[in-house]
Amino acid sequence: MLQKFETRIFDLKSKGDEIGIHIHTWEWNPKSHMWQQTKKHDKEYVTVKTSIKSFRRCLGFSPLASRMGWNAMSNEIMRALEEESILVDASCEPGYKCDGMYNGRDNIVDWSKAGEDLYHPNINDYQLPGRMKLLEIPISPITQEKRILFKGSSLNKLLNSRLHTIMKPLLPFASMVIKSFNIFAHNIFYISPIWSTSIIKRIIDLYADKAKTNQDSFLVGVFHPSDILEPKKGTVNKNFADKVEEVIKYITLQGQKVTLNFTTLSEMAEIYNIKYMH
Repeated sequence: MLQKFETRIFDLKSKGDEIGIHIHTWEWNPKSHMWQQTKKHDKEYVTVKTSIKSFRRCLGFSPLASRMGWNAMSNEIMRALEEESILVDASCEPGYKCDGMYNGRDNIVDWSKAGEDLYHPNINDYQLPGRMKLLEIPISPITQEKRILFKGSSLNKLLNSRLHTIMKPLLPFASMVIKSFNIFAHNIFYISPIWSTSIIKRIIDLYADKAKTNQDSFLVGVFHPSDILEPKKGTVNKNFADKVEEVIKYITLQGQKVTLNFTTLSEMAEIYNIKYMH
């Protein structure tokens, strides 16, 4: 995959984009004949190390930023990232914990103790501040007291496990309902072609206010790459493109209140370390 898209990767890199690494800790389940997220910490460690070394071997440079698949994390994963000189990770979804979705196949994650601020993790507990060189930058959330209970609930797990079955025939109607009632199943800055941007706008407002109070704030959002294109046609997903444009315009409007700097994760880590760690 890296070799196939090598030209495109270096083109993006030359224009200032950061080429980070996104790792899923799969293992084959011979009983179900499916790939699933491993629960074995030693396998997590090896998968992360192998993935970064493959990236380095194929592209000739090392990634500085990472984000784990399913927001997964463990002390072993964090240690492997640190050992492979990852400067910054953005897997943290503050306060979120899930024991697994899709019949426990994946989405096994625990950030229940993690806060909203940037921090250098503790080598013995990745959710707490410590003295590791790597910086953890949480995905920007709605503040704890304003969160929706839907995320991580049994209803949410049921919908996710049956999402394709439920949503496919009802997608046009569901999209209309979601848009009309500003429904959003996430508490973080997550751009989706389906869910409303209302929570994202509230998060942006909160971080703009935080910047005015604290002189700065670090706003980080995510989206899933598969949302960029229509799965069958391969054309641009207009719903997603419209949402991204809407969010960028809303962020730009904050320039009337605060100074905006669009940057990469590794640059953000450098800014944070210079300002707060010296």
